[in-house]
Amino acid sequence: MVLARLTDPKSKLATFNEWRDRYYFGDEEALSKTLDLHDYYRAMDTLSDTLESIEESLFYERRNLFSNTEIVFFDTTSTYFEGDKEEIASFGHSKDHRGDRKQVVISLVVDEHRIPITHKVWEGNTVDRKAFSETVKELKDRFGVKRAILVADRGCVSRDIIEAVEENNLEYIVGMRMNLIEVKEALLQEGEYSKVSDNLYVKEVKVGANRYIVCFNPEEAMYEKEKRANIIAHLKEVTNVKNFIPNREIKKLIKLESNRIKINEEKIKELEKYDGMWVLLTNTTLPKVEVAEHYKELWKIENSFETIKTFLKIRPIYHYRERRIKAHIALIFLALYSERVLENLLGNGWNYRRIYSVAQSLKLVRLNADSKQYLMRTELKEEMKLLIRKLGIQFPKRLIKV
Repeated sequence: MVLARLTDPKSKLATFNEWRDRYYFGDEEALSKTLDLHDYYRAMDTLSDTLESIEESLFYERRNLFSNTEIVFFDTTSTYFEGDKEEIASFGHSKDHRGDRKQVVISLVVDEHRIPITHKVWEGNTVDRKAFSETVKELKDRFGVKRAILVADRGCVSRDIIEAVEENNLEYIVGMRMNLIEVKEALLQEGEYSKVSDNLYVKEVKVGANRYIVCFNPEEAMYEKEKRANIIAHLKEVTNVKNFIPNREIKKLIKLESNRIKINEEKIKELEKYDGMWVLLTNTTLPKVEVAEHYKELWKIENSFETIKTFLKIRPIYHYRERRIKAHIALIFLALYSERVLENLLGNGWNYRRIYSVAQSLKLVRLNADSKQYLMRTELKEEMKLLIRKLGIQFPKRLIKV
């Protein structure tokens, strides 16, 4: 089921029908013919029961790669259901912009190589802060992480969570919400910006005992200013106030009066101060430039969510029991893990799509002769030879190439 999710994501029934007849199982050919669809579902139940130990085993198997401080990235996403009978599903903030559908929330932790460490499925109305807090405890208790730098986006952080991270002797780099008082104080602090690149300048400031890194992107500032100007120009053309329904972004810019829209000039001046800026809070001793660069690496987990939703096709989910829903998402997690490990093993230029395309050139045919069974395979193309060498593939005995 994991391999099927990587190659051609389908329902469990479609996977069962295709893989039973199409793929070679080596000496376990008899098993492939006796498998029943319910064996797939029973396997999902087993996966649901043993997932934590599987995640831990995979992590410790790669543990020797973590010789220094570990950089781990945390984020959440959501996925919705078409039905309304699914257990654990509920209405909540949809990151798919489908507030009309029940959903579950999925938290994920990946390492700096983009390889997933752990995930968890939450009720659809779970907030990021709760998921982040639980993850902090698991990294230390389940995975024995003694020193790590957790990188997380704004929305995951509150003062009590920061204290919990510090109590567990872990370090963090977290984005802060711009409306917090201490963040506004950090923005008012004087300091000299250091240029990291054309679109990133950083400075370090102190507010009390806290260390903040103020980041500025001039290109983003210009974009936000132009976007706001376009919105204001559009608002000035609105004549039918009764039928006007402003979204959250527009509400910041206006004051609705009885029969007209008034631009909130004071609010606009306040927002302009923050154009292209964001603020990070950290307890690390890393140089300010490294702090900002690690935070920008959150794309690694955002890319993982994109892979889950597009390439691995997490939706639709054809299950409604909590146990099976979690097992389905666990299959996605294992498929993502497999893809990332393969990509890191093979190096630049290789991703699973290329691996699968190259592997399709290899065909096996069974042949019975002299009371013995043989396998014939097609001639190997150069890319397939390279793949075999990199992966250390061993062919079965009595294999004849044709």
